[in-house]
Amino acid sequence: MTSPYKDRQAKLSSEIEKRGAQGFISTSVADMLYLTGFSGEGLIFFLPEEKPYIITDGRYVEEAMKLKDIKLVQVKPGNGYIKTFCMLIDKPISLFCGKDFPFKYAEYIRKNSSFGLFDADDLTCEIRRSKSKEEITLLKKAAELSCTIFYKVKDMLKAGITEKKVAAMIVSESLEHADGVSFDPIVAFGANSSIPHYRPQGIELNKKDIVLIDMGVKFSGYCGDITRTFIFNGEDSLFFERYQLLFKAREKAISSIAENVELSVPEKIVREFLGDEAKYFIHSLGHGLGLEIHEKPVLTSVNEINHIKNFMEGDVFTIEPGLYYPGWGGIRIEDDFVIEDGIVKKITF
Repeated sequence: MTSPYKDRQAKLSSEIEKRGAQGFISTSVADMLYLTGFSGEGLIFFLPEEKPYIITDGRYVEEAMKLKDIKLVQVKPGNGYIKTFCMLIDKPISLFCGKDFPFKYAEYIRKNSSFGLFDADDLTCEIRRSKSKEEITLLKKAAELSCTIFYKVKDMLKAGITEKKVAAMIVSESLEHADGVSFDPIVAFGANSSIPHYRPQGIELNKKDIVLIDMGVKFSGYCGDITRTFIFNGEDSLFFERYQLLFKAREKAISSIAENVELSVPEKIVREFLGDEAKYFIHSLGHGLGLEIHEKPVLTSVNEINHIKNFMEGDVFTIEPGLYYPGWGGIRIEDDFVIEDGIVKKITF
């Protein structure tokens, strides 16, 4: 059986040559994990047709030594990753820099080597976009665990518990039953739920409060991501009305998704269905999932964000419309989906 890393490196080699450079460098853990299986701190330096270099320090050498088909370079005391990298190659080459490559590293390379650097923020993002069968299996497990842990925590809610305490419970359960959280959980009670990226506070839970929980866990490096919104111990007719409106809009968006459909279509459908309420939908409809919590594709009506502008086989993504009313609260409904064997499947419950 061909190693998945060999296949991924071959894709990267093809893209490097197609785009006119000679190599690739990245400090992204997602890039290193995807291309070699290394999950420690350091950098990857890749030249087509060669084994990738992993440059790291003594803390991660034991892990790196277990990997096959890499060139391991251990940083000597007093030298950093970039200084070590600059001493590896003694000829001028042009390099693509991976996503979020540190500016200070780029400046050091420019001042201390003859390498040419070019931004390629989307390079590995595009390569990682379409997930393999093996990756989809891992993402399904991450989605399943995210849901299981959510419902376990929901059953433990009681009046007087704080947002911070619930967030801590999610983290604890995720460490016990998964590989930790995909991101810091969002737990918002009452009017706080109108803030999409709210940070949990010491606010206590009361009867008939809106509860919004946005969370996800990791499994073998892959991320799950769900949001559930509900009323705690009671009913609220206005909440029910707004929830139903959002739910119906979401269902119409989901039914529009298929291979080769433009990524901008589902969000446009949601906004059209919401009508005047669309002004309270203040973010994009969804995002890709993988080794990072936000990956390609981006489900937004601004189609220029995506290099490949249509849904494709192997896409794994969230659908998460929301309505946010300052002073009242917010509602977000988020699930994870995959296009597998040409079929759109929901992988959360």
